[in-house]
Amino acid sequence: MKALIFTISLFCCFGICGQDNESMFLRVFDLEGNKIAKGKIHAISDTVLTLKLRQIFREVDAKT
Repeated sequence: MKALIFTISLFCCFGICGQDNESMFLRVFDLEGNKIAKGKIHAISDTVLTLKLRQIFREVDAKT
């Protein structure tokens, strides 16, 4: 019985680890609803969000 539970748990963990770990695609809008940036998340800090679209990096200030 322990072996069966261990085997099932092991297969569940493979499903979790096998998921796509790429950055999430994101569109950033201002308060008026205008799109100001889009791309995959490259880096996040307290003040700047860095997005990457193709080979172009775009930094979006958190205050904007």
